[in-house]
Amino acid sequence: MNTPSSSSSGRMPVPRRGIISFLQNTINPSLPRSSFRCNPNVPRLLVPSRPSSWQPDYHFYRPYQSTRELQIVNVAHGYPRVAVSDNYMASVKRTFEQIFSEENGKEKKFKPNSDSSSVDKFHNERRGEEHKGNKDLSTFKRKWRHVESKDAAKRNLKDFQFSVLCYNVLAQGLLDGNSYLYKQVHPQFLDWNFRKANLLQEMRCLNSDIICLQEVESEHYQNFFQPSLAKNGYTGIYKKRTGNKSDGCAIFFKSNKFQLVVSRVVSYYRRHIPLLDRDNVGIIVLLKSVDEPQLNLCVATTHLLFNPRRGDIKLAQLGVFLAEIDQVSHYRLEDGTFARCPVVLCGDMNSVPQSPLSEFIQKGTLDFKDIPCGDISGQTEGRRGAVRFLNRPAIPQALKITKDCQYMSALEERGEGRSKQEESKSAEKSQGEREEKNEDGEEEEEEPWKEVASSNGRGRSEIIRHPFSFSSVYSLDRDNREITSNHSRTNCMVDYIYYSSSSNWPSVKTRGGLELLSTLRLFTDDEATAMGGLPNRIWSSDHFSLMACFSLN
Repeated sequence: MNTPSSSSSGRMPVPRRGIISFLQNTINPSLPRSSFRCNPNVPRLLVPSRPSSWQPDYHFYRPYQSTRELQIVNVAHGYPRVAVSDNYMASVKRTFEQIFSEENGKEKKFKPNSDSSSVDKFHNERRGEEHKGNKDLSTFKRKWRHVESKDAAKRNLKDFQFSVLCYNVLAQGLLDGNSYLYKQVHPQFLDWNFRKANLLQEMRCLNSDIICLQEVESEHYQNFFQPSLAKNGYTGIYKKRTGNKSDGCAIFFKSNKFQLVVSRVVSYYRRHIPLLDRDNVGIIVLLKSVDEPQLNLCVATTHLLFNPRRGDIKLAQLGVFLAEIDQVSHYRLEDGTFARCPVVLCGDMNSVPQSPLSEFIQKGTLDFKDIPCGDISGQTEGRRGAVRFLNRPAIPQALKITKDCQYMSALEERGEGRSKQEESKSAEKSQGEREEKNEDGEEEEEEPWKEVASSNGRGRSEIIRHPFSFSSVYSLDRDNREITSNHSRTNCMVDYIYYSSSSNWPSVKTRGGLELLSTLRLFTDDEATAMGGLPNRIWSSDHFSLMACFSLN
């Protein structure tokens, strides 16, 4: 083999042209040969359109005739190293169909894929030593769990049924900015051009009626998610995070099944309020059935702050979001009164099961006395320095949100202000949490957010409540080992789908009830570890998707 010429003519010797043919055929056969160029001064081949943050991802070695050195062919970072061809996407679709192999309680049978395209061979042959022996991901099944109900026999076949998908799709900007978290992942699986095809294929296979996404790049929403899902009959709503952040949340729903009544985008950032100085957002939509217009449904998704040490900010963000949901989920009836429709709340809460934040969502009340900020989300590994406790009140008074996570203006509009305060006082007295006498033996006047000395003298009791009765579609027991997120530094459940059951607030009229029919099972931490972590060849985020089916009656 001849030593590469130092000529500046740019013409390739035969061996180098052979490598170009190899790269052209395995990377992207449709790319013309003229798109590849040679740097005559450096024994290296480059592809066009490389970003400023270029780093070599693949190295193909072939020795010179001279033994002094090796020739290295680099493929630029940011360029689709693997052609996402129709053949490849067909194989991905077959894999997903095998993974989601159960529908309506019946096991589907699939023929094994005997076809092997050049792209698939490239996957298997060039992924590197660390990926050899990787298991067939189609063996990791995600079957549907059907919920047994006592009222199943009485269930009306005409009840309105729908499904909800919740998915943190891993914003490319966050991936690139935190690349140290994905050192064990082959660079091919981190490329957006590779990931987006897998994400879309998974959503199409699951075919959910409502899709709630987090960590969606603004540019990717406009150029990919919105137009791609629109072809499948979805209407989308998007909210980018405030400040200089490039990602946000999105909700899609099938236009032939739902009609949008109200949509509201929520920004948690409040100028001059230190507790709400972060750029997280949420989206709330009020939908009605196309076939049954009297059936309304409120769907909300959010992505709370990640910082494990700032549980006080997470709780404040959640309180604001619940107040917004309370406002949107109420609608006026024909007689002028208000009723509340069922609610589905989902998203990346950045809190683990059994944490105070998760228990607050499920139980509807939280006494956060003596709870350090670093413990609110259960991410105790985030503790640093001195222990800091939550502010009182948990939600800044300037927002005019009550301790029950309701806007005062909304209560006044619905004529519930006085009754709610009386009901809240009665509940607190029955719990013995907020009743105390002063030094003169006189009972102190109850006021919103009043601090009361705790019995142990270590802190001051403070209760925050919300008016919903949420249940999780997935088990949150301590024995449950299912996870929703996996990368080099975590293996835990932080994503949830909650749905409202019968209200524990008697004064609230509720139209329609939600019944959980089935859930798409999650992987355990052992299974996620066995498949080699995320993202991988099939799952193109560091989170798994969550999905549940409901009946609205």
